[in-house]
Amino acid sequence: MRGATAHHPYRVTPPHPLGADDPGISVTMESLAERLERALVRFRSQSADNVLDEALAAAPADVVARELIVPLFARIEAGGDPAVIRFAASLFEFRLLGQARGWERIHGPRVALACAPREQRTLALITLGLGLAARHCRVEYLGGFTPITTLCEQPEGLTVVAVHDDDLTPPERAALRDLAPALLGRAAPALAQELGTVALPADLDAAAAQTASLAHERSSRTGDAASPGER
Repeated sequence: MRGATAHHPYRVTPPHPLGADDPGISVTMESLAERLERALVRFRSQSADNVLDEALAAAPADVVARELIVPLFARIEAGGDPAVIRFAASLFEFRLLGQARGWERIHGPRVALACAPREQRTLALITLGLGLAARHCRVEYLGGFTPITTLCEQPEGLTVVAVHDDDLTPPERAALRDLAPALLGRAAPALAQELGTVALPADLDAAAAQTASLAHERSSRTGDAASPGER
């Protein structure tokens, strides 16, 4: 497609002046984070959207998510204001999913992304998905509060489950042991050791690289490569 970037084959965007490895990316995102946080704590959605527009014009969506949105949201959560937390989470999720349009049509191995049954934190999961799309993986996003039955019904391919808090019941643990997903989040290391599966690193760029590698490896065994519209 003319004008499409390597970052996302289904979105036509101008070249980004800053790439993921550009030494200026941290300085740029830190400067934008200060303005974005001010807009969020004052509940100024238009101002927040304007800052996010600047960020997305400067760098690919996965970089903006990883270097700006996720760390800023962690800071907002630490501030402890429930209204600001809800406002920021909703705005960030909406904007990131807007950048994710088309990731389910990418020609590549399929990766399902889901939160554990009582897990609502989605930003790291969406950030991981954007990183996977940049690495030519087809993403199926199931979102927060995913029922264990839905997880167990997933077709062959890699599933990633976000587990920030380990509140899984014994039947849910047994189901996940059979599913053998990769796990993401604060509770992932201990739970992965218990279930005999993989805990992804907290660094979301490294997590995306490892997940993509696992997905391509599993795809080579199962033949899962084409997107649904290409079969």
